[in-house]
Amino acid sequence: MNGFSIGEVEKITGIKSHTLRYWEDNIPVLQPKKDLGG
Repeated sequence: MNGFSIGEVEKITGIKSHTLRYWEDNIPVLQPKKDLGG
């Protein structure tokens, strides 16, 4: 898979994964690419 995992994004940005997941669920513009594992 190309790109970053949620954990990698958390380390790079300092934004907690639960916040990133919240944004993903509630901000339609943020639609990350996902593989079969999610």
